[in-house]
Amino acid sequence: MTANRFSFYEEALQHNDPLWSDDLNAWLIFRYDFISHFLKDKRFTANRKKEFFEKLNIAEEEKQFLTSFYSKWLMYMDAPEHTQLRRKVQLPINKINARITEISQSAANSVFSRIPLKEGQAVIDAVSEIADPFINNVMADLLGLSVKDYSTILAEATSAVDFLWNPHPDHSHIQNAIASIKKTYRLINEIIDDERFEEDRLFDCVLKSIGTHQESLALIINIVIDGHEPFLSAIKTFMYFFIKYSSENPSFLDSLPIETFAEETLRLEIPFPYCARNANEDIQIGSKTIKKGNRVIFFISAGNVDPQQYINPSCIHQHSHKSAPLTFGAGSHYCAGAVITKKSLAIFAKSFQKAFQGQNLSQSKASWMDTFGFRTLNHLTIISTKAAEIPSYQEESNIVNKLDESNLQA
Repeated sequence: MTANRFSFYEEALQHNDPLWSDDLNAWLIFRYDFISHFLKDKRFTANRKKEFFEKLNIAEEEKQFLTSFYSKWLMYMDAPEHTQLRRKVQLPINKINARITEISQSAANSVFSRIPLKEGQAVIDAVSEIADPFINNVMADLLGLSVKDYSTILAEATSAVDFLWNPHPDHSHIQNAIASIKKTYRLINEIIDDERFEEDRLFDCVLKSIGTHQESLALIINIVIDGHEPFLSAIKTFMYFFIKYSSENPSFLDSLPIETFAEETLRLEIPFPYCARNANEDIQIGSKTIKKGNRVIFFISAGNVDPQQYINPSCIHQHSHKSAPLTFGAGSHYCAGAVITKKSLAIFAKSFQKAFQGQNLSQSKASWMDTFGFRTLNHLTIISTKAAEIPSYQEESNIVNKLDESNLQA
């Protein structure tokens, strides 16, 4: 599938019914109408990791530790526990939502003030020079932490959950995960004890609104992990499409608001392509019967390009769609941070467009990391040239080669 994901989707969407995969031991669903409807169906459970932990060949104490940690993650919870925690989480998110415009603009100003747009050409690593610092600054500010503390939590917490994507983790993977969770807990407790956080920001609000200390710690890690990567991916994807359209069809960008353009990029590229559920009972979908206990994979990235819902689905559209994109999920598991992401992306988009006004943009060496469960740009080079000084193809190649040489020397 990952060799040519969207061609696979195009073929799969020609089938009206769910498809069974022996390799994945799961039903695969691609149609928008099925996904939007059945993601809201309470006959499916999101708590699909319980069985995963029960099968691990580890000490009971370690099993209980992992189960306790992940049982507090919203994406693996069902009602009524999910409903109760979601309400508690939404309060601090709503509170910080009023400040997202200010926080995002400050981060954008900081990032773009450092971009060296001199006379002639500028070569910019869009990930390390723009996307990473923007996201780190926004997320740290939202939480009320220093960028250093935020980055430290992110790095350690990422290691803590990496083993989840391995269907058969060995003993060392599990031990590393447990050690990382405990270390992340210690890091957060140190921040609390030293009072290295701002009042009335997300970190502080979570501590005040969530019932127990252990729940607060797990939720903060949850916010950092599930908030960072999708947010970062949205910024990178926007830059990719903006440069693509500005170089291939510059008049198109003049014909629609930049916020609309940004929203469309969210539809076309999703870092986490699917949502998985387990059936609690027999469920009929189309002409197929999903048996109790069967795993179902809902490909939301396929639903977002379903030709039954979107005309020319792989293209950016100038007008809103009759069907809301599935990018942030559906139903009770709709992403709690969706509004924050959309608002921040809109601010970034305006700032990016303004920063490169009067410049001809092209991109080189855009490469994607595309696995079954994750897709994102991992490299993107921007070549910016004054409008009157458009480089030839050979000149662009020379510029990029010089950049690569300097990176190797560094």
